[in-house]
Amino acid sequence: MSEPPARDFLDKARLAAAALMLAAAAAAIAGSLLDWVVIVEQPDVAPNTRFEAGEEIDQPNRRTPYSGIEARDGWIVIVAAGVLVLSSVLLATKKRSSFAWLGFLATIPIGAIAIADYRSIGDPQSSLARRMDVVGDVEPAVGITLVAVAALAGLIAAVLGIAASPSRTPVTD
Repeated sequence: MSEPPARDFLDKARLAAAALMLAAAAAAIAGSLLDWVVIVEQPDVAPNTRFEAGEEIDQPNRRTPYSGIEARDGWIVIVAAGVLVLSSVLLATKKRSSFAWLGFLATIPIGAIAIADYRSIGDPQSSLARRMDVVGDVEPAVGITLVAVAALAGLIAAVLGIAASPSRTPVTD
């Protein structure tokens, strides 16, 4: 019986890149399901406010934290993370740089959404705040931070996979 060929440094680096891409995809999916926005302080009706007899008190909407799925951007992150999973598996099995490039391209929408939504959380005029009908002071939560970290890790892993993989299968004599 012949032993399988020993793995060289580039094979090990490629497998590490594929594993990191897979972990980044899992983190992006988990981050999409976790809270993106936490409501820190909700406005209340001012104390000592007098209302006319029979008038209803219109309390502000009391909302729970919002996840990426509720913000609808989480669905895009999940689809891109699915592409990242596929590219990591193909990178590990087929050993081609084109699959690392696919992973690189999949991290772009993940990172773009994370950065854009992270920046727009505090802005009440942003499209994210309008879609989610945010009332009160809000802060970014753990989910959006996890998605941003996953995008960065996926980007680094994809670049490592590109560097450790040939663009073509070498010709052997």
